[in-house]
Amino acid sequence: MSASAIGRLKDGWLDEHTAWQKRDLSAKRYNHLARLIYAEAVSWKPTHLAELREYVDRQRRGHYLEGHAGEYIAPNWAVYQRESLLYADVEAYQDGKLEWSSPRDPPYGHFGSFRPPALRVVEAMDQVGMFTPDGLKAVSDIWAVWSTGIKRITTTARS
Repeated sequence: MSASAIGRLKDGWLDEHTAWQKRDLSAKRYNHLARLIYAEAVSWKPTHLAELREYVDRQRRGHYLEGHAGEYIAPNWAVYQRESLLYADVEAYQDGKLEWSSPRDPPYGHFGSFRPPALRVVEAMDQVGMFTPDGLKAVSDIWAVWSTGIKRITTTARS
């Protein structure tokens, strides 16, 4: 191959790579479950394809029925473990009571654990009652006074 042909191929590949880096990923969704199953499957020892399919089908169910008569509905354990490390949520139980579910705090070996600062702030706000109806009203009143004061300061500074 001539040097000019190699140069044209290289330029074409660079253009393709640049286009690939800028491709639209908005229609694609990160699938935690598929990746979790794949990561776990490397330790499985199926003897044939049908057995592998059975293992995968068992792992990809969204929920399981638990208890003697299937009276409890439990989420997919692999997804629950992953998401409980990443996300905060509000959960409702049978009695209708809403409870805050914060991300689990995984141990980090000798370094202890890591709770993101934003999560620690939200937990502290919850502990002092800022998310109760009275607490929300008090916060709203304080912010209203504070934001009015800021407007007054900026208006005076511009004058």
